[in-house]
Amino acid sequence: MANTKTCASSSTHSQGAHGNPANYPRIADWGQEEGTISDQVKVLEKAREEMVKARRSIAESLAKPYDGRTTPSMRATFAEIQTVIEQIDRAIADDRNIAPPPAPKGFPKDDRYKPYNE
Repeated sequence: MANTKTCASSSTHSQGAHGNPANYPRIADWGQEEGTISDQVKVLEKAREEMVKARRSIAESLAKPYDGRTTPSMRATFAEIQTVIEQIDRAIADDRNIAPPPAPKGFPKDDRYKPYNE
């Protein structure tokens, strides 16, 4: 028997996964609710700094003689921390790539992305 189950929200498929694009924030509004992109990068950089401190602490423990009870779990923790650091690095690079370009000379910053007809 064929599967006849249909999606109850099939009317929203043409609008994308996140609903009506008209409800998306305008580019001019980016970063105003959650801080600017540079503020978000600073938060990510602080998180990275904390993860590097944790990695160094684990590395100090791993530099000690092998202990069959704790060394294997420390190795796993070290690998997990390193993975998180790499993910944070990618997030920082991504946030820097999506940052709005600087305003053209002669234009006020607030008008960079506003449509001309407003």
